Amino acid sequence: IFAAAGIGRLNLRPENSVNLEWMVPAPAQGAIMVAVLDEDEETKNIISEINHEETEICTTIERKFLNKLEGGCTAPIGGSAYIKNDEIHFHGVLLSKDGTKKIEVKRTKTLGEHHDLAEWAAEYIIERGGKRLMDQLKNEDKEINIYSTKSFTEDQRFLFNEKVTPESSDFIKISLNRIHPRFVKNEIENVVITSKNAVEALLTSFSPIELQFKNIYCVGRRTKKLIEKRIGKVKHSEKNAKKLANYLVEYMEGTEATYFCSNLRLDDLPNILENNNIKVNQIEAYQTKYDSLKVPESVEGVMFYSPSTVQSYKKENVANGIAFCIGETTAKEASKHFEDVRIAKVPTVESVIELVNDFYTNK
Repeated sequence: IFAAAGIGRLNLRPENSVNLEWMVPAPAQGAIMVAVLDEDEETKNIISEINHEETEICTTIERKFLNKLEGGCTAPIGGSAYIKNDEIHFHGVLLSKDGTKKIEVKRTKTLGEHHDLAEWAAEYIIERGGKRLMDQLKNEDKEINIYSTKSFTEDQRFLFNEKVTPESSDFIKISLNRIHPRFVKNEIENVVITSKNAVEALLTSFSPIELQFKNIYCVGRRTKKLIEKRIGKVKHSEKNAKKLANYLVEYMEGTEATYFCSNLRLDDLPNILENNNIKVNQIEAYQTKYDSLKVPESVEGVMFYSPSTVQSYKKENVANGIAFCIGETTAKEASKHFEDVRIAKVPTVESVIELVNDFYTNK
């Protein structure tokens, strides 16, 4: 790929060459500019004699578009304006560096009514995710200082303040098991569910009407919300498994509970129940698999969402910096390895992000 203007001036353009109409050039690409001191009126008058007004109009629009997006010469921003039949046609585009994300705009204005064209086009890009994409581009050159053991959504990534350069990856992989029908053939008096993954596994294996659960106990408000939306009423919920176990010892009806859990789990809940003469039928509803990776040395803090994410992180990394945890159970596991452990106010990803922001705001 060559610049058409360059090889054209050198008279080296091959006969079989083609224009890449789909490629939007960088703003003001190929234009020749002469810089003059503002107070040098004589030189300005001379230069004005050779100025090409149409090129000036078009490059001004393109450069205003670039400036409004706060992009530099290395930003993946394209802008092309041309005049035809007393109309200005503009095509602008903003891309991610790898080209997987693209936001573009096309606009035509009558010559003389074009003065807000660049601003309008830039705002169009910004309102459709351009600001977020530009923020990501600016952060790509910064050192990562926070790593999340769970992948962020686009909206979550946007919640971090300017002092935080986050990166994320899923440090655990979940595989739902096919639960055998014999486990739910008859009504179950007491059911314990400690994660949304167990709920998903149950609903993958059975229809809600097949799940005859008399009393459902769970951990976490989001798990509770999903259960009540898809399966039935939750009798009681707690913030963590240990608190739920202590509640069950005190208030649960009967002496037997069925616990739908993962292959990797803390033993607090079944141990507490069994130590208090409550039989626990543990059914492996899903598998949790470690998927750790080495994080950059620049990372000052790690965000954890379950004991399993802590365990997975430790497979490839040394416990340095701060552990930002979603809840007490996760913090308990993190405290085995990290000296500085902090807990979010509520057990949500957004609350852990707020915890990180507070740290960097007060740093």
